[in-house]
Parts: sequence; C-alpha cells; structure tokens
Amino acid sequence: MYNQDKEFLLKAIEKAKESVAHGGFPAGAIVVKNGQIIGSGISIGGFLNDPTAHGEMASIRDACKNLNTSNKQVLNSSSHL
Repeated sequence: MYNQDKEFLLKAIEKAKESVAHGGFPAGAIVVKNGQIIGSGISIGGFLNDPTAHGEMASIRDACKNLNTSNKQVLNSSSHL
C-alpha cells in the first residue's frame, strides 16, 4: 500500500469516528482526485431521517459542491471507505 493511500484510509477512519460522535454508525468516506481530497462525508441518516445520508453519498455530494458541478465525472475519482 502506498503511503498516500494509507493516509487517505486513515482520514476515512477519522470520518467514521466523527460519524459515531454525531450519533451515526461507524462509516465515513472521502473522495480523492489527483491526490487531493475533494469531498468527505459521514453517515448520519438516522439523525436526518434520510436513508440516503450514508458517508459514501455524503462524500460524493460534498465533492460535487466543492467542484461546483453535478457532472458524473466526479465518480471517476477514488473513494476511500
């Protein structure tokens, strides 16, 4: 495993811990493009009464917001869960 991948996985674990701290289950995610984190999310569906509020979906939404796009090209990035 490359050092940068390990750093990204550790960041996803931090997001999972954040999810638990906010009353969610231990799942967090980040989206990486060209070696940069462009989105992150935590799972707080129970808190929001939103079954789609998983860390993976939240990280994609965040990446689209940060890139100011709804283009599906964001999905060509790497996700670390």
